[in-house]
Order: sequence, then structure tokens, then C-alpha cells
Amino acid sequence: TTNRLTIVNVMDVLPVSSFPLLIPNMCFICSIEGGKDAEGMVKGFFQILSNDVLVGATDVPINFTENALARIVLNLQGIPVRNPGNLMCRLTLPSGLLAETSIQVLSVGPKEAMQTITPATHS
Repeated sequence: TTNRLTIVNVMDVLPVSSFPLLIPNMCFICSIEGGKDAEGMVKGFFQILSNDVLVGATDVPINFTENALARIVLNLQGIPVRNPGNLMCRLTLPSGLLAETSIQVLSVGPKEAMQTITPATHS
């Protein structure tokens, strides 16, 4: 394997013309360094919040390799968004927060929602 991942359509803003909205699919991707003592399987907890209201949660098995690195790719489907605002994805371990990202959901007119938004550039 090449150990490479291609990411397409990274969005920090989601323009929406009508609510409620059901996001058909989305991915949450992160790489975690666990430190010198991290090795083996641990249980993480993943949450999706819309304006600080929980809309989904699940346990996530996290496998730290012998070099204390874990890669997580979660394929999410059917995410309900009832209002404009902040859509937050959060991954935690019992020891604390590991990864968090947010997407701003904007209420726009139908014409603006159809325009292409240039994805953010991440390094």
C-alpha cells in the first residue's frame, strides 16, 4: 500500500437554501499521535452536534500502531441539520479531546446555494 489518501471537496462552509437538510454523506478524517505509551486498541467516542445539539454519536475503535500513530476515517450518512449555524464533529478518548472540526451552515437563497464554492485549502 502507498499509505496515501486523496481528499476532494473539503468544505468549511455549506450554503443551504432550505431547512431542514439531510446531508447524505460526509467523511471525518484525522491522524492521531498517541505518545510513547500508546499502542493497541482503545475506544474513542465520536459526536456530531448542530448548534450544540447532539444529532449523532457512536463509539469508534482506534488502533494505535507500534509507532503510536492512528488514522481514523469515518464515513457518515444521513446527518440531519435543522437550522443554519455550526455543525461540529468531535472525537474524544477517555483521556480527553483528540480532534474537532466545524462547518458553518449558512442560509442562502436558492440562486446562491447553486453556485460553486471554492473549497478551503488545507495543508
